[in-house]
Amino acid sequence: MVFSVFQELDEFDAGRITYSAFEQAACKIGMRPPQARRLFEQLDPRARGYTTMREWSSPQMEKQMDAFTRLYVQATRGRDGRPKDVTLIRSVPMAVQMAMIKLQLKRSGRSVSLERLVQAFAYMDADRNGSLSAEEVEDALNALGIFVTKEVIDAIMTTFDKDRNGQVNYYEFVRSIYPTLEIAAYRR
Repeated sequence: MVFSVFQELDEFDAGRITYSAFEQAACKIGMRPPQARRLFEQLDPRARGYTTMREWSSPQMEKQMDAFTRLYVQATRGRDGRPKDVTLIRSVPMAVQMAMIKLQLKRSGRSVSLERLVQAFAYMDADRNGSLSAEEVEDALNALGIFVTKEVIDAIMTTFDKDRNGQVNYYEFVRSIYPTLEIAAYRR
């Protein structure tokens, strides 16, 4: 949920949240402006006027941002953690296409760099264990503003999880998105 809330507050899709967007969200959960300012100062130690996902999810801020996220979700979302009145996507191809566009893995005719694939996988791998669980896939899609049914998550996992161990590793991820890509050359 932390990624999902960050993405929602990132009003310009710039990979950062401005103080004004943060303050509005803080007010929704009942924080007073001075409280919001103090918390934001911890998120923005260089006083740039914005915070990034790295700062938002840093180990030093984990407890505060988990609490902030929980309160924000309770105030703005339905019981399932999704924004109220959201339309669920019921098609795996549609969900995957939308995710590829948002993760910048689809370029009209041009190839995508290995670095971009690694970044996309790392973005989704919230616990940094080198593989994606169904929960991580769903949270990443939600963070991108792509809300799908449980059946779509199950189908994605079935399609991507080639060795059927319940997790999608990096190579399974790449092979599922780009089946003709030769990734053996990229193994280190």
